[in-house]
Amino acid sequence: MFKYEIDDSSYLSLLEIKDAEKLYNLINSNRDHISEWLKFPSITVEADDSKTFIERTRISQGRRLLVRNMEYG
Repeated sequence: MFKYEIDDSSYLSLLEIKDAEKLYNLINSNRDHISEWLKFPSITVEADDSKTFIERTRISQGRRLLVRNMEYG
């Protein structure tokens, strides 16, 4: 798992399937605010939507890495 520590209490990491419920809860509790700028809260109606997003994002990232490695060895 990629993890970049910003300070003692903050870090960035790639989303994992186990994060789907937390991600959904964050979106749901901030839905009105987030929706002012972004469209995805309107199509994120259950935790499985967040799970699907994470799965698709990880597959896409993996494909990009594979292609990059094939191109640049």
